[in-house]
Parts: sequence; structure tokens; C-alpha cells
Amino acid sequence: MAVDALLHRRVVKLPALSAYADTRRRWPGLPLLREVLALAEPLSESPMETRLRLSPPTTCSGTGT
Repeated sequence: MAVDALLHRRVVKLPALSAYADTRRRWPGLPLLREVLALAEPLSESPMETRLRLSPPTTCSGTGT
């Protein structure tokens, strides 16, 4: 959510974050950062929108249970 918020507010741009990640090749958190950047969406306008976009789809069985 934080990356989406930073991108949406134009505090930083996605290519700049990707370039930063490229300079941290030995950083232990790099795989997670790359995953976050792959999922980032600058057009998300709120934390709830990000949560909904990233949450797994639910199924409705239609049985009421």
C-alpha cells in the first residue's frame, strides 16, 4: 500500500524505484521489493482500493453458507 500511495502522490516514479532496486543486488529484501514493484499501481487512490486489487478472488456457492 505504501508504494501505491507514493506512486499515486508522485513522490517517486516506478522506474526510479526499479533503478534503486537494481543498485541493491545483495540486499536480503530484494526479492520482496521486486514482487512489490511488480504489483504496484500508481492509479490506486486509497489503501482499500489496493487491498481489493491484491486480495484473492472469492467464490460464491449460492447456498448461503
